[in-house]
Amino acid sequence: MAIPGACRGSPVIPLPHPPTHGLRSRIGNPFQLALVVLACAGVGAGPGCARFESHPIDLQRSLVTLETRSLGSPELRGFIERSKGERVPEWPLQKWSFEDLSLAAVWYNPELAVARAQTEAVEASTQTAAGRLNPTLGLQGGYNFDATKSGLSPWMPGTTLDLPVETAGKRTRRTERAAHLTRAARLDLISKAWSIRTALRSSVIDRVFLERRLEVMDQQRLVLGQIREVLEQRLRAGAATTQEVSTVRIQLLKLESESSALLRQSSEIHGKLAALLGLSPQSLALANLLPPVASPVPKGDALSNQRSLALKLRADIQSALANYEASQSQLQLEIAKQYPDLHLGNGYQWDQGDSKWSFGLTFELPILNRNQGPIAEATARRREAAAQVLAAQARAIAELDRAADLNGLLQHQLEEQSRIQQELDEQTRRVEARRNQGGADRLEVATARTEALTQRLVLLDLEQRLAEAAGLWEAAVQQPLSASPRGSSARKSFPPAVPISPAPLP
Repeated sequence: MAIPGACRGSPVIPLPHPPTHGLRSRIGNPFQLALVVLACAGVGAGPGCARFESHPIDLQRSLVTLETRSLGSPELRGFIERSKGERVPEWPLQKWSFEDLSLAAVWYNPELAVARAQTEAVEASTQTAAGRLNPTLGLQGGYNFDATKSGLSPWMPGTTLDLPVETAGKRTRRTERAAHLTRAARLDLISKAWSIRTALRSSVIDRVFLERRLEVMDQQRLVLGQIREVLEQRLRAGAATTQEVSTVRIQLLKLESESSALLRQSSEIHGKLAALLGLSPQSLALANLLPPVASPVPKGDALSNQRSLALKLRADIQSALANYEASQSQLQLEIAKQYPDLHLGNGYQWDQGDSKWSFGLTFELPILNRNQGPIAEATARRREAAAQVLAAQARAIAELDRAADLNGLLQHQLEEQSRIQQELDEQTRRVEARRNQGGADRLEVATARTEALTQRLVLLDLEQRLAEAAGLWEAAVQQPLSASPRGSSARKSFPPAVPISPAPLP
């Protein structure tokens, strides 16, 4: 006999048909009572039953999805527009700013997708923590062999109902702990997004400055080639030595070797950049990436203010603080478990034509164990969580001070090297002017240009290191320094304020 409203697939236990001996009960067949109770339980539980739906992963389909991802997808455009709160005027973008590229990483990056799924799993635990204990329904039965002599029904069916009552606010403590852990998971997701943004910035800077360095080295190659030609001509005329020519040739060979190493490094940077964006290297090959535009690192009071805010508002510090609050709630929960829960019980039995009702109260006697062990563990976990907060702040202080000192040092070095670059460029212009007037030859001009180009490589190295240091400061304060290249105001926060939506899964 099927029970209405019961979950599909639930077993149905057939009940024996009771023998009818003599007098029937005033309440009818006692087994009909049992069926009514079961039916009521099934009707109450049936609508809330979950159904399993299989979602197998098609590896071939997921592979195709990953390989066909691109920076021109309409879903990515919609995400960027929602995040920035403005319409993208052209699509696909001809030039990708760092801000737009960081949003693409938020949309596609697979590690961030895993962190997002883990956050959703933690958020789901709040529903578990807030759940109430279900009552317990029991069915009993008995058979009186002597009752057949009196003509009464020998069956003695009965039911029991146990209502658990949690005491000392245990459910509230569980809910509070789950809420704190959920907040910590969301903050960890923000920290993960920042780490991806920092790695993305570093890769974009590497790619941009590598291209600039190759351009300068190409110019060096042309100038050294001119110097070699002049020296070879002088060597044939007896006006130069073999050592002078060999020195230039060695410089050219060294330059070729450095260029080859940079080209190999370019391939590695391209692959790393594609991995951070969650794209295939082929889909990123034609993308025109703009370098991150960073405002100068603040100084004086502005730097102190940003530093103070970062030490309070950084996602990792707030996450550690949320975990500490969760440990507090866990300790409160373990202390509350010293007080036993109550079980309100009542029962009904049909006994030989008589209806009998009983009730009772049961609880655990806290005599041999007052939950001392879990309380001690929770206390130690709270001390550990407090130490984690201090460790997060200490780590943030080290990162902030290092980034600020490094920016200041590199800024000073860049100013000095820029002054030297200006002097060498001015010297090159004077030599070229003297040559136009017949006071200098090709070798002098080429030599001056070589010095200026060599200094330009030194300057590029400092500019790259300063750009990386600015990225370290941005990651330390977790506030974007970049400005929008199209003139609109930059976003005030990262990740975007809208919910971080994952890219479509296969």
